[in-house]
Amino acid sequence: MDGYEFQRVELDALERVVRDESAEPMRLTLPLLRHITKDFSAEFEIGKDDSAVVYLGVLPSGFRIAVKKFHFRDCLDNEDAFGNEVNRAMKGDHRNKVRLIGYCGHMQRKVDLCRVWT
Repeated sequence: MDGYEFQRVELDALERVVRDESAEPMRLTLPLLRHITKDFSAEFEIGKDDSAVVYLGVLPSGFRIAVKKFHFRDCLDNEDAFGNEVNRAMKGDHRNKVRLIGYCGHMQRKVDLCRVWT
């Protein structure tokens, strides 16, 4: 399966999760998130704070989702912080009451973790 076919399979799965409100959040790949946010471009940025930037993600169907990309200053607590964020989103106890549809944990020189929601 080439990269395009793999991406198509993942995009189709993400579209199904978005449409099915009872679906569990799915693990997403960084290449997919780069694709739907135009490589996390500034023109797709819709908000930010000290620890994260929120980007618009556009699926092939035209459906729009938000992608929150975390920037942790060090690696010591990043997994705990990301896990806490995912747990809060799954419980629905944050102020915006958004539905978590996917997540991606990717380590670089600086740590970037993404949360995706509708």
